[in-house]
Amino acid sequence: MERAAPDYESAYINDDRASEQDIAALIAWLSSQPGSAKLTVVTPGANDLEYSKAAAALVKSGARHSSYKSLQNAAHVVDDRILVLWPDLAILDRVESMDPAAIAVATSGLDSIAIWTAARRPLDLHAGVHADGFRLPPQVEQGLHYMVNAVNIGNGLNSSERGRALGILEVLVDHGAEWVDSQMGAYVANHGWSLRHAAELVDLCVQYRAGHRFRNVVHYQPGTWDRWVERGEAMRAELERQQSNPD
Repeated sequence: MERAAPDYESAYINDDRASEQDIAALIAWLSSQPGSAKLTVVTPGANDLEYSKAAAALVKSGARHSSYKSLQNAAHVVDDRILVLWPDLAILDRVESMDPAAIAVATSGLDSIAIWTAARRPLDLHAGVHADGFRLPPQVEQGLHYMVNAVNIGNGLNSSERGRALGILEVLVDHGAEWVDSQMGAYVANHGWSLRHAAELVDLCVQYRAGHRFRNVVHYQPGTWDRWVERGEAMRAELERQQSNPD
């Protein structure tokens, strides 16, 4: 069943070696967002503040500091404005689960967090624009719309739920649909799946399109694709109508 996506403000800087000026810019942006009185800094390890004088100064001034490991503790407390340094998708998934008001991210590569950037469209502080969202063919979006409503993702893509997801991929592949795997993950992450579960779908897409054989695939009825095409065309026509008549 489709659920609402997390709702928080976000910004990022992507640089192989984020400078002190970059991290200071993220801190300034984060400080400007509404939220609790203090900020939290999240780093890979407990001693990694030594790699950023700006982040270390922020913690010295009273901000909370957490390592990736400490975040795994369910009872761990963070403030709702969070600076996350060099995360992977699993860390961002954990931070999102803590109901943040704002997240600022310094990353050294977008590939590992592509689902997050396409789903949440954070502000790129270097470019001054938001990251691109997902762009999928309308019939693929209809297939994913069916997926987020048909698959019970509460326990992840276990055997039975994976079979339903695989059946949808089977319909798409059999009819020559094309997509970028991370954008599939972004769509479901934007429609209520956690980043962790979205990553499971991306892995499933990669394996399926590589020819991996799966058991217990749910085979959907003939005509499923035609319905998705019809609904996708209707969706596109409605979007075009709205764009031509913005009032």
